[in-house]
Amino acid sequence: VPPFRDLASKSMGSMIEMQKVQLCELISPRLTTSFTKALGSNESVSEWDDAETALKAAIHHLRHLSQAWKKVLSRNVYHIAMGNLVDTVFVLFLEPVMKAFEISDPASRFVHYLFLEAVKSSAELFRTDDSSEGAEGLFKVAATHAVEFEKIKAVGQFMLMRLDDIQRSLEEGKFS
Repeated sequence: VPPFRDLASKSMGSMIEMQKVQLCELISPRLTTSFTKALGSNESVSEWDDAETALKAAIHHLRHLSQAWKKVLSRNVYHIAMGNLVDTVFVLFLEPVMKAFEISDPASRFVHYLFLEAVKSSAELFRTDDSSEGAEGLFKVAATHAVEFEKIKAVGQFMLMRLDDIQRSLEEGKFS
């Protein structure tokens, strides 16, 4: 039995790595360095549309994987694998936002919307056929298996807050 477990583990690891590459190929061309610069714009620009399209494409890809993997993987293995891939998507979106020198008010509202969509859509991927969990329950499962889940959620929330709101929320432990 151990040789089969090793083979299954290596196969799954290879499959996850291949899916990460495919996700990068879906997202990276649409999130060019000009996206980071476009976050300073006061009006909607094509880079914002490209980012939204990239997120939709990534979530669509993950939904297809989800449909296939839920049927054959144990719940725990499925959650770990999906968490790994969701983290890949989140990192690709967080990186340009965190590198931005300037983010305009309209861009911050866009990033808030984009990250909120990312959080909601990715949390749904953790729903299993036998679960009837609400959004909060799914958020907990997603946060357990996707390390970047809370980070992208917090950054999305920050985008609509003033500095004093952020300070107060930090003091109250809302982002811990």
